[in-house]
Amino acid sequence: MKKILLIFIKLLTISQLFFCQSVTIVPSDPVSPTKGTMDFDNVNNVIKYWDGTSWIPLSASFWRSNGNNIYNNNTGNVGIGTSNPVVPLNIYVGTNSGIARTQYQTVNTGILPTDGFFTGIANFGMNAFVVNYENAGLIFGTNGNANMKIDEIGNVGIGTITPLAALHVQNKSVLLNGLNNFFGIPPVSPPVSGKGTRTLWYAEKAAFRTGGVYNYSIFGFPDADTTNFHNWDKDSIGVFSFASGFNTKAKGDFSVAMGHRSFAIGNASATLDKIMFPKVISH
Repeated sequence: MKKILLIFIKLLTISQLFFCQSVTIVPSDPVSPTKGTMDFDNVNNVIKYWDGTSWIPLSASFWRSNGNNIYNNNTGNVGIGTSNPVVPLNIYVGTNSGIARTQYQTVNTGILPTDGFFTGIANFGMNAFVVNYENAGLIFGTNGNANMKIDEIGNVGIGTITPLAALHVQNKSVLLNGLNNFFGIPPVSPPVSGKGTRTLWYAEKAAFRTGGVYNYSIFGFPDADTTNFHNWDKDSIGVFSFASGFNTKAKGDFSVAMGHRSFAIGNASATLDKIMFPKVISH
């Protein structure tokens, strides 16, 4: 009996040690709280405590449930990697090699960092990314319609999601604007100069070129003259001019040169294949 009584006294002593202190939860923010005071916020339904400076939510969570759904009850911004978010969702990476990113994956994409779709910006180089890691395209749409697609090999379709070329415009108009004052502003160089094959809209001079400029020797001719390389450079392109074919030059303003080595040097002049019509037609 004495042993049982002794055990009872020990248990009572231990319970007093564990439960000797009590916590009072006040129903609203007291005027002058002491550090450690707890408060039940009946507006946000959360228990808070006073850390000596401010009220801290005890659970540190603003998530609420609604059936099988959850939502955030926070009225401010949410920060990931930052304690001072400046937008509703602010993702911050503080290392030079990091990428601030969001990533979307499904059961079919896999769960590796190189699976699925991600958007982000690299800290080093400051490049921004919109990347589909899968062997599939990127579709862009408005008003519930798919208006543009970049397919898995890089073709761009506008008005179609099955592009057949590097740029495929389906049943859409294409507008290439130029400057309004072609004679008062010194033009910059075209985006590419020198030899090569290309189709070029030179907006600074409202000029169009399609075909190629090359040295004849590439076709086995002995002519080593490289002056044709510059037929489509800035100083050989007239304002409102058009040139097509091989090694043509439309240097005059409003001039046209087409065919093979035809030159339209004077303003408002036109040539069609110098071999067939060597005389420059002008008015």
